[in-house]
Amino acid sequence: MIVWQNGNLVPEQEVKISPFDPGFTVGRGVFETMLAVRGKVFAWDRHLQRLKKSADVLGLKLPELSGLESAMHEVVLANPECRCEARIRVTLTEGGNLIITAKSIEDYPLQTSAVQIDFPINDQSPLSSIKTLSYAENLEALKQARVAGAGEAIRSNTAGELCEACISNVFFVRDQVIYTPSLETGCLPGITREILLERDPHIQVGRWPISILNEADEIWLTNSIRRLQWVRQFDKRDLGEPSETFFKMRAALDALIEKMSVPARNS
Repeated sequence: MIVWQNGNLVPEQEVKISPFDPGFTVGRGVFETMLAVRGKVFAWDRHLQRLKKSADVLGLKLPELSGLESAMHEVVLANPECRCEARIRVTLTEGGNLIITAKSIEDYPLQTSAVQIDFPINDQSPLSSIKTLSYAENLEALKQARVAGAGEAIRSNTAGELCEACISNVFFVRDQVIYTPSLETGCLPGITREILLERDPHIQVGRWPISILNEADEIWLTNSIRRLQWVRQFDKRDLGEPSETFFKMRAALDALIEKMSVPARNS
């Protein structure tokens, strides 16, 4: 794979990072993962603002970022298998490394399964709302879900409130009303979550005990790559086939992604 590092396209085996870079030694760094369709990154402006906020929380020195969008196009074009759909990742370390990678993806399954695990998110941490390189906790929680035979783990915060999944935001539906946890619970301010809230102002944002999911008619998961995903099974409860409400929201999101997706320059 060809990656972009500090202004240059290089083969992945030629990427060099100091063994003393705090991003490598202690995870002092931030990242963004984005969907690129035909070379165009979805909601890049929003991701850029979140990247800047995350860097500010950690006190990282930001390099010049104005050329990042062009750099992402370069990475996609340098990896032909990524020109249809790709996962783009921008990584910034405290040691000053700025790296962009692209990896081809296929359509994410429309449905998945999830379990609740006893692994609370520290909503009191100033890092709970940003994407740092210290992702071991999320992956450990996800591993517990996989051991249980599920695709995602849904977690509470330290107060026992519904918060988020390992790599997704959570929505649920009761009596045809859509709900999602407030950012005050400690959940990540997801980009797809933000877009859905803007599209439907009737979505209720609040704080509820995680046990509320046992009463939910529907559970949805969102992130930039999975887009909007239906939870078919939660713990041992079968939630059935996707609803009309889900399909309408999914179609609206897909249409928005398709609208902004134009062929990559010079492709």
